Amino acid sequence: MRILLPSLIEPIHRPFDITNKSWHSQIIAINEAQVFQSVKTIMIVDEEANCAYDCFLAAERLFAAVFPEEGQDIEFIEDFMEREQNEELDQEFSSMWKRPVLKQEIRGIDGILFYGLQHKRKFYPNKRDSDLDGRGRQFVRSS
Repeated sequence: MRILLPSLIEPIHRPFDITNKSWHSQIIAINEAQVFQSVKTIMIVDEEANCAYDCFLAAERLFAAVFPEEGQDIEFIEDFMEREQNEELDQEFSSMWKRPVLKQEIRGIDGILFYGLQHKRKFYPNKRDSDLDGRGRQFVRSS
């Protein structure tokens, strides 16, 4: 399995004017709503100093493979690649890289995928964002 982080991705963005009530616009809205009901948002965090924390829309199947445990929303690409050897998932990743989403359009981040940041494991023993305590988030006060 070969999963590469793309080095240059242009956001795919097609503005949709909700006030336009034409038949064509309504069909597009219905189709987009159906498509986006079955996707999750994954934030990619890599080890580079210029990491942009880009977000992408992932199909439910890919999301479930990357974050397999109940409540899991953190994964390290190295763990995923060791666990999964599936060419179909390679295709899912290729599709995901073509679906970047602008941060201001995100309604929530469903999962975070770390690339080359295994030293962060100590902050996520259960691979959940809620694992972070005062060591990772200085604004959280311990009781």
